[in-house]
Amino acid sequence: MKGIIKTLIPVMLLTLAACGNESSSAAEDGPLEVYTTVFPLKSFTEQIGGDTVNVQTIYPKGVDIHTYEPTQKDMVGFAEGDLFVYTTDEFDPVANTIKNAVDSHTEFLPAAASISDDQLLEHDHDHGHEEHEEHGHEAHEEHGHEAHEEHGHEEHEENGHEEHEEHGHEAHEEHGHEAHEEHGHEEHEEHGHEEHEEHGHEAHEEHGHEEHEEHGHDHGSTDPHVWLDPVFAQSMAEEIKDKLVDLNPEQASLYEENYESLITDLDEIDEDLKTVTEDTTRDIVYISHESIGYLADRYGFEQAAINGLNNEEPSQQDLTAIVDDIEENDVDYILYEQNVTSRVTDTIQSSTGTETLEFHNLEVLTDEDADDATYQSLMRDNISVLDRVLNE
Repeated sequence: MKGIIKTLIPVMLLTLAACGNESSSAAEDGPLEVYTTVFPLKSFTEQIGGDTVNVQTIYPKGVDIHTYEPTQKDMVGFAEGDLFVYTTDEFDPVANTIKNAVDSHTEFLPAAASISDDQLLEHDHDHGHEEHEEHGHEAHEEHGHEAHEEHGHEEHEENGHEEHEEHGHEAHEEHGHEAHEEHGHEEHEEHGHEEHEEHGHEAHEEHGHEEHEEHGHDHGSTDPHVWLDPVFAQSMAEEIKDKLVDLNPEQASLYEENYESLITDLDEIDEDLKTVTEDTTRDIVYISHESIGYLADRYGFEQAAINGLNNEEPSQQDLTAIVDDIEENDVDYILYEQNVTSRVTDTIQSSTGTETLEFHNLEVLTDEDADDATYQSLMRDNISVLDRVLNE
């Protein structure tokens, strides 16, 4: 499919170009047409841009973003946009496919590129009981209020526009095609035969080497879910605001005002998270997919993920360790995510008798989400869920 897209899209884009530079004049004729990857970027762009932007996410409702592929029709739509907002080249691999097809027709903004590499979390999918003992209450004390102070509003200033310049094009080069290559064929070889044995010949046919080469939608070894951290979210919001000002300077005062209002809300979410994670009854959160590492790191609790960053399932040894840990520590809840299906989580929940709660990872909305849902409304729901898990 990707080969077909690469062949056909340039031809279609030549037709668009012949009609004139429509995207560059969109601000004069009406709202800026903006596409985004994950939902927080859409929400921030809408709130900052107001009526001057028309924002769409590329993801259908409820989709698992690890398997999403844009259609030929999607690509034509992206080419007609004024701005495409994504996290980074490494975190949003699909953005590279889109960029290669429509780069000369649409501006691209890697909104999370200003977050420095040393602030990002590496994949650490270890389920054993020893990990729980090692990262228990002492970890909570270590990462609590002091960690919040260390990573607070000063970090927002540090990660602002100047750092964007520093980490812009270089970060794109560093995390782009090379990162994809690094985690491509070697990872396939590492997980090939064992995964075939675990999931059977049918699964091997479905997820074999051909599909790996075609899709390649893993996030590498770094956790991409930076948007769940409200401090990092402020940094991304600032990048979006600056880009909108650049594209539509006549609306600069509106964008600044709306941005400041958004920052106030994000500060409140930060404070609410501090409150519910301080002096908790428990300090470990079980979740279906490795997605809350940044929250755990900033607010001092431990994430116990059943599936990995790219929704890979645990080994039998890890699965046994998870069940033992849940039973030994009288765990009451396992968190499910709105767009992640995990039969292993279903099995664990059934065998341990734990209750399930939904945590919204904000990657995409579902049909059950309110039409007027925002980053703030979904994160406040998540805070209530974390409060229940950590303090009941």
